[in-house]
Order: sequence, then structure tokens, then C-alpha cells
Amino acid sequence: MIHWNALAQVTIATLISTVLVVVAVSFGILALNRSTGKTLDETEPGEVSTPGRPLWWRLVGYGCLTFAGAVVLFGIYLIVPQFH
Repeated sequence: MIHWNALAQVTIATLISTVLVVVAVSFGILALNRSTGKTLDETEPGEVSTPGRPLWWRLVGYGCLTFAGAVVLFGIYLIVPQFH
């Protein structure tokens, strides 16, 4: 027997967490790119950001990427039964 309510809850939770991770990673990459002061076309691989740029862009970028990583690790924790 299928529990439709539980299936709907899992589907909604999956969609919300997927959107959160994608938005957090995208915004984190954007913020880290903004910390260099150049567009993606002007940035060369391995280039370090200029010292005059605001530090908070880098903090926001790393914060978003950390949040996305934490959501992924929490999802893995919920899926693997040996972690409980």
C-alpha cells in the first residue's frame, strides 16, 4: 500500500532542498567571482582577487558554499542508516 501523504512530503522536501543547494552554489560562485572585481570572461584561471575589493563578497561566497555542503552532508546523513 502506498502512503500518498508520505510520498508527497518526500517529493516536496526533495524539490525544496534541491533548489536550495543549486541557488546556494550559484550565488556562492557569483559572490566569489564578484570579489575579484572582474567578469567571468575577464578572469584568468588561478588569478587572485585584488586587495581593494570588499572582503564581505568572499565571506558571503564561502558561506553559501558551506551552507550547500552542509545541506548535502545532512541529506547523506539521513539516507545512510549506519550514521543513526
